[in-house]
Amino acid sequence: MNDEMQSLQQDKRDDILSMNSYDKTARRAKRILFITAALQLVPIFFRIDLPEPARTINIAVDAFPVIVFCGLAFWAARKPFYAVVGGLVFYSLATVAFAIIGHSALREWPIIKFIIYALLIAALSKSQSAQRSLDSKELM
Repeated sequence: MNDEMQSLQQDKRDDILSMNSYDKTARRAKRILFITAALQLVPIFFRIDLPEPARTINIAVDAFPVIVFCGLAFWAARKPFYAVVGGLVFYSLATVAFAIIGHSALREWPIIKFIIYALLIAALSKSQSAQRSLDSKELM
């Protein structure tokens, strides 16, 4: 009986430690997605000198990824791996779309693009293991 109680207490401690690790990973993924959204704001500040219709259109186009990454950051609290994968896929598709339509942010900010890809890839590996452990706990 006493061994059984100790075993249950140990399982409970393991679950708490596992959830703490998951929460830490989810917060990291969330933070990275918010940083990505903030980095997307940088080109907007340099669009002020454009004439009026072009400025409004460029700001709207540049603000769309900010909104998407903020939404993904909130989703990362529940599913960090899927949110980071969604961010990586969205950012890659947006980069290709901007290249096709000839949007100037693709040429002007290559260092920001590199930083964003590096952050998302770094978050991907950490969040994958956390998501696997959460999925295995849900199946039990």
